[in-house]
Amino acid sequence: MPDLPDLSQRYALVIAFQSSRAADYPIALSLARRASYFVEVTKGNVDYHVAAFEATAPDIARAVSIADMLARVKGTFFSVRGRLFKDDGNVLQVLHCLNESFRVKDYRSHCHVVFPTQFPLGIPQVHVKIPHLGKKDMLIIPCAFAAKYTGWALTREHPGALQDQFRDVCVTHGCDWCPRCNPDDLRSPQVLGGPEVSLPLATPE
Repeated sequence: MPDLPDLSQRYALVIAFQSSRAADYPIALSLARRASYFVEVTKGNVDYHVAAFEATAPDIARAVSIADMLARVKGTFFSVRGRLFKDDGNVLQVLHCLNESFRVKDYRSHCHVVFPTQFPLGIPQVHVKIPHLGKKDMLIIPCAFAAKYTGWALTREHPGALQDQFRDVCVTHGCDWCPRCNPDDLRSPQVLGGPEVSLPLATPE
């Protein structure tokens, strides 16, 4: 059996599962064999399968399918960035979120959200677009999954940098392994990239 934590340092995600009578097992095994890395190990009467996935659209799509089928089946384990664990609920959510990011032309349109900043108190809630606020009053949160947990977690009164505070949010909620998640991209909109563009006025419905 390969060292799963070590393998997960070289790939975005590793899924290990054993032979079972689960209805989806044959399909999951077929998909696993198409992963960037795949190995089978037999111990006694049990076959163990290890598949490692790169951060590419085809590989992540396979990983999502396998995880959906076998995440809660006995003997299934996940490994990311040197950590080995069974699905705690967040793995599937983050994996699905990552998969969706490959379905848009610019992943930032899926991954990045804009918060109104009300420092030093913190960030009260998510607003994808606040037309009446200037860009100096906004902050790009570079992970949509972590953004919903950010809440009051970021504040200028904290001794740590905002990026490090956000990194802690990602670690705490288990999405820091996502290759799209880069806490250092936490910036005001004009700093993150592109020329200044005036926001549209709010149109009453």
